[in-house]
Amino acid sequence: MESGTHTIVRYSRSGGRTPPRDRERLEISPDGTFAMWRSIGSASHPPSPIGRFAGALDPALVAQLRREVAAAAQAGDLNVTPPPDAAIETIEVGDVRARLGIHEEPAGPWGALTQRLRQLLRDLADYPQAAIALEVILGGQGARLVHRGEEPFHIDLRFLTTRAVLWHGFSVEGDWRPSEGLGSAGGDLMADLAWSPDLPVDYGLDVAEGEELVAGPGWSLDLPFDHGFDITQECEVVAYVTFEVHDGEEPITVSLQSPRAGDI
Repeated sequence: MESGTHTIVRYSRSGGRTPPRDRERLEISPDGTFAMWRSIGSASHPPSPIGRFAGALDPALVAQLRREVAAAAQAGDLNVTPPPDAAIETIEVGDVRARLGIHEEPAGPWGALTQRLRQLLRDLADYPQAAIALEVILGGQGARLVHRGEEPFHIDLRFLTTRAVLWHGFSVEGDWRPSEGLGSAGGDLMADLAWSPDLPVDYGLDVAEGEELVAGPGWSLDLPFDHGFDITQECEVVAYVTFEVHDGEEPITVSLQSPRAGDI
């Protein structure tokens, strides 16, 4: 995501203990337009799609945001030392900056602005420009990657990984990862697709040079699971997927998590 020349506020979230690392970006301009990049779906609750998002905020929200930004700027810089390996949030308001861990809850004006931006990180994911979402399908027997937005998205699925977890409330009843074939570590997705009998013949994949794929409007890809879970009415399957995308020329590893029933 390219930085704008003028912004009301600029927010970023980066790092973290568990790969792939957080790389979330949000910039809001004086006219209320915004540009956002999401890399880790679970960086917000409920989990969101990943990719590029853009649009315009409601004028009333822009006015409230301006008040919160002005109050934070008047309070001056904020620097809260985060725990080791914590993902770091950075908020820039002109020449004033806050830096804190993602679980910190600062008091005063910075607290109000931090909470606002954390919420926008999820809410603005409803305005995809070029994004990929993850859905559970077939009653938990598979998942589906789905393109969202009007613009094409360059992705690389050669090192795609998949995981399915059977949840009963807050307890894990089953945890499945494929040992070979689709999603295997170091596997070649194009070769996997060629032999997998469970996937349709037409995958909707536009294979570009270097095996980069171009996902556009209407694109989707089904990912069958072979977990053997006993899925009762009280349980649900949550899917987890990682793969690589491109933000301009930069390759980025992204992570998606399907929302749970109570999140939808």
